[in-house]
Amino acid sequence: LINITDWQGQYLAELLQEQNMPIVSTCSAADIQAAFNTIVTRIQRFCNCNSQMPPPIKLAVTGDQSYLSTILRFFVEQLGNKTPEWLSFIRFLVIPLGSHPVAKYLATLDNKYNTI
Repeated sequence: LINITDWQGQYLAELLQEQNMPIVSTCSAADIQAAFNTIVTRIQRFCNCNSQMPPPIKLAVTGDQSYLSTILRFFVEQLGNKTPEWLSFIRFLVIPLGSHPVAKYLATLDNKYNTI
């Protein structure tokens, strides 16, 4: 999921598209909600058709602090009425853009990240 309302997200989306990477560009909360609805529906369909657990979906989230907050809000809303095992079905890979508290925190943990 990439927030393309800012130039950094637009640039990253273009780079990833050139590499034929699967991306979902979002411009609004409605786009994010639609993406989460699709993800949850696919997981549910997999669970209904298979006796085994689905492999975790790695979901890269690229955007600023408010974008990450919106993503997490929809995550909680979608999975709030599911069993706890659903928490293991989605893994977030956070790619902060701009001045982001997550980026600042990662920089304190990793010197290489701090130099970027």
